[in-house]
Amino acid sequence: MTREQVEHVARAFYEVEFSLPWNEAGEATQNRFRGLARTAIARLDQQIVQYRRSVAQPAA
Repeated sequence: MTREQVEHVARAFYEVEFSLPWNEAGEATQNRFRGLARTAIARLDQQIVQYRRSVAQPAA
């Protein structure tokens, strides 16, 4: 995952919960949402890998 991807997802998560602009959020809040974004992106990547493996399996 890239830094840009993390930032986009973090901002999206933040905007769902808060009406203040992202750049007015404190550093601790931004870092918390970046952590959530990293977790979400990593989990999505895992699910994509699992899906691709299941699709690639020949039918028995």
